[in-house]
Amino acid sequence: MMDHDLPNDARERLATLLRRSVAYACAGIRSSLEVAAEPTVRAYISVSESAEEHPQLTAHMTFCTHRTNSIPYIEDIESLTQEGILELGHDDLSQFTLNK
Repeated sequence: MMDHDLPNDARERLATLLRRSVAYACAGIRSSLEVAAEPTVRAYISVSESAEEHPQLTAHMTFCTHRTNSIPYIEDIESLTQEGILELGHDDLSQFTLNK
């Protein structure tokens, strides 16, 4: 997720990163419904410190399709401790509203 324009303050940076990432993920999931018969696309947003000389919070996003009888992208999301991960799917979209 692009973050070069964000402030250095960790709290403000995190809030903006999450808003931007969730909006992008929701848009991707919504657009996948136009081409897929079933809502199987999942978005994974991870937030962690960058590997730079002066680490800052940064976010990454992965989209994947969940298929029955296949291993999920992240099998045990609760066991991850080095970064924050948010998993979103079609059923989660109603929790987020778009500001117009």
